Amino acid sequence: MEIEKIIYEEHDGVIETGFKKEYIGMKGIWALYGKESENSDYVCLNVGKANNVGFEIIYDLGCFHYISFSEDSTKRYINQFGDDCGFCYQSGHTQEYLFPYLASKYTCIKFVYVHEENDLQKEKEYAKQHHALFWRNGRPYKSAKK
Repeated sequence: MEIEKIIYEEHDGVIETGFKKEYIGMKGIWALYGKESENSDYVCLNVGKANNVGFEIIYDLGCFHYISFSEDSTKRYINQFGDDCGFCYQSGHTQEYLFPYLASKYTCIKFVYVHEENDLQKEKEYAKQHHALFWRNGRPYKSAKK
């Protein structure tokens, strides 16, 4: 059963829907959507599964808001679809590079709870169906598709 409940939402740095703490300790699948401007449409940026959706999103929001984007790495970030996403990161610190990069590009974001199960197959299906632009299924790709 696919559901879509907003866990957190902000527009131009203004919180529209404050973080809902009932997601702390809850397992499931979340999706992150973003808009480059107030006038653009939301696009699916990332999808994840977790045993504790709330803690994962709190960490991601911390990276989004409190870590500056750094261009001090050379490993290209390539998504599951083989697309070069336009920035570099350091192995072992993916979130710490990804979320500051997203903060530099997207002015509006929302985290959405999309499924009650922590199920890899359902995560894959959702990410593919919504073409999550920065989603990676575990291991990074070595090179972009031609």
